[in-house]
Amino acid sequence: MRKVRFAILQIENEELEGVQENPDDAGIIVEKLLFDALGEKYIGKDIDGKLLYKDTANASPILFSNLAQGSGFAVSGRVPLIFTHNGVVNNNTFLGRASNLSGLSAPFVIPKNGSLLEITFSNSVNADFTLEFRLNATTGTPFYTISKTATKFFVQSGLNFPVVAGDLLYVKYIDNGANASNLAMEVWIRNDGE
Repeated sequence: MRKVRFAILQIENEELEGVQENPDDAGIIVEKLLFDALGEKYIGKDIDGKLLYKDTANASPILFSNLAQGSGFAVSGRVPLIFTHNGVVNNNTFLGRASNLSGLSAPFVIPKNGSLLEITFSNSVNADFTLEFRLNATTGTPFYTISKTATKFFVQSGLNFPVVAGDLLYVKYIDNGANASNLAMEVWIRNDGE
């Protein structure tokens, strides 16, 4: 929902290039920007020329002005939790926001109820490793484990692990041979609306 609100605020609050020279084009430009931001959720205009959107909760159109005011139009946003590590990653390292901010002492706190959907990963060498994902504990059985051999980059999609606002996410790196180095990883979370 925030991405949509941001797009709408950008459209309402900023002068659009070319609009001042030809005010008749303003509606077309705004429609195109909103269609690009919302895709199939954009319907068009009502008979009075007001912009309409599909209400995913009630399957009925809503006005652009109501959308901007948060009428209950729910768009699930995907946000990344970004993990980084400069240099060689040692065995049993809890990944965090940076090398000097351990995921063990400062885990990610899940901000909204949602689902863990996918993982993107890159590092500077062909590494052999396992990643263990846990919620609210650093020990015990991980809710998800993935192992890679001779891997610089990967995307793991098709996941759907529920998370709850306030959950702590721990990701443990286990070395299985060649250590990863200069790591960047995004764990993509879908918010279940607001």
